[in-house]
This record gives sequence, structure tokens and C-alpha cells, in this order.
Amino acid sequence: MLIREKINHEMELLEQEIKNCQRQLNQWSQRLEMIQRLVPLHSVGAFLDPETRLVRPILTNGDPEMNLDMATHIADVDDEWFSALNEADTGTVAAVSLNLK
Repeated sequence: MLIREKINHEMELLEQEIKNCQRQLNQWSQRLEMIQRLVPLHSVGAFLDPETRLVRPILTNGDPEMNLDMATHIADVDDEWFSALNEADTGTVAAVSLNLK
């Protein structure tokens, strides 16, 4: 009987670990989907999320900054940022803005 209890306990631990792995995989999948929709704006060193309209800095390794505290809504970005956009990135921001209306 003791062996059966130990096996059942181990099975419960494995099932819990599988659920944790599935939860983590789901979180990473959602994060990957978000990263894939980001539009790079190289002239200002940022990414623009067309769904949330959040601007995120580009890190030195080329990845987006994922900390939400570092993201800014496009409506809250100052005029200096907009004036630093090159022609291509200005067109990208305009296109994203048009698609959101």
C-alpha cells in the first residue's frame, strides 16, 4: 500500500508540473505574439504596438523593452520624439494611426 501512495503522490506532482509548464508556455506564446506585431521605428529607437498604441524602447540587443513601466502611449509622446522620426518611420506611424481609426 505504501508504494501505491508514493506513486500517486509522484503522479500528482508530475501533473502539477505539467500544468505549470503549460501555463508558462501560454505566457511565452502570448508574449511572442505581441513581439511579432511590434513595428520597429529605428529613427527613434523604438517599437510601436499597433494594437495597444504603446511605444517601447529598443534595447541594445535589438529586443523590445518588455517592462510596461518603460512603455508610453503614442498620445503621450512629446513633439520632439515625433520630429525625430525619419520619413519612413513617420509614414509607418501614420499608417498605424490610420488603421486604428
